[in-house]
Amino acid sequence: MNDFTPEAAYRYATGRCARAELCRADLRPKLLARGLAPDAADALLDRLERERYIDEHRYAAAFVHDKVTYNHWGRHKVRQALRLKGIGDEAVCEALAAVDDDAYGAGLDALLASKLRTVRAVNDYERRMKLLRFAVSRGFEPERAVKAVDRLVGDD
Repeated sequence: MNDFTPEAAYRYATGRCARAELCRADLRPKLLARGLAPDAADALLDRLERERYIDEHRYAAAFVHDKVTYNHWGRHKVRQALRLKGIGDEAVCEALAAVDDDAYGAGLDALLASKLRTVRAVNDYERRMKLLRFAVSRGFEPERAVKAVDRLVGDD
């Protein structure tokens, strides 16, 4: 009944890895959902790592770049997301260190400027707090968020 043989699973997995950067946590559920046994899935994932179809350093770098650039996530949120995917701390720290600080700050400024247009507040204090909560919920460091809000709203 199950036509998903180990060789078919290998072809499927290499095809997925060729189209997008994946990690073990992304690929394992897909293999299991297609009917591959857990032991066979783990063996296949080990093989893919040996053959460098899966590489956690490469995955972490791509993930960090995409989330910081396109989703405007802060370092804390990115770090947590990578930890949940089982990516090692060394790969995470390396990828986060590669983030351009100027672009990171500009992304936060643009995000807050966009949010400021929709924030309803009765006074500046409430407006500032809403912007700070928003920035911190996106994973930005509180100190950096405070400075960005100060630049945007003013130091009153």
